[in-house]
Amino acid sequence: MKRRRRTAYRRWQAAEKKYFRDRAHPDRQENPDIVIKTYLAYKEANKMSSRKIIGIRIEFHKPQIESSRDDPAALFRLTYELLCREKIPKELPSGSEGLELAESFADFFTAKVEKIYDTIKKETAIRKVSSTKVPDEW
Repeated sequence: MKRRRRTAYRRWQAAEKKYFRDRAHPDRQENPDIVIKTYLAYKEANKMSSRKIIGIRIEFHKPQIESSRDDPAALFRLTYELLCREKIPKELPSGSEGLELAESFADFFTAKVEKIYDTIKKETAIRKVSSTKVPDEW
């Protein structure tokens, strides 16, 4: 498979090199047909190599996907690898990390509730003060 992919890539590279060389040639003004022909050859080689490389990748990954058909976790890991995303840890964090995480969340949550409680307490105190009537004699 590597050989076929490399061959397709080299054909595309050779066509690209020829196109850019002909495009930069000083006679291109006098004979534009050469540049057009090499451009069309370059585009065709690009299409063919892209199709061939995609076909080779499909051939390579198809057995891997079929082998993990019954295991959703393995299929999920494989798709993440194919999409070049971060690797998913295979193991869960240890109990001590989980305990520390739970305690830090409990502390955060308690602090948040206390902050909300204090805010409500201040707002009700302000409302009570503003609702009291000031005597007219002052």
